[in-house]
Amino acid sequence: MKHLPRYNGESGSSAEDHLQAFLDFADNMNIEQENVYTRLFVQYLEGNVRTWFRQLPANYIRSWEELTNVLKNQWGMKKDALYFLTEF
Repeated sequence: MKHLPRYNGESGSSAEDHLQAFLDFADNMNIEQENVYTRLFVQYLEGNVRTWFRQLPANYIRSWEELTNVLKNQWGMKKDALYFLTEF
């Protein structure tokens, strides 16, 4: 667990980069079941992202694909520092 990549939404990396880091970690640990991905994923979140995730309604997310889409919509490119730099 100490090697599990953390995501708080405030670093310079995008949500997509962090999702890929999490998938790489899960692959290195030989995790193949989708339900294990989703349960382990919350351990990877910190700060405002973890608070946001815990406030989602029960059964709001039913698959890994839905989880990644919701995360990208909330914390994706619009929260990325590079996005803000290109907009200004």
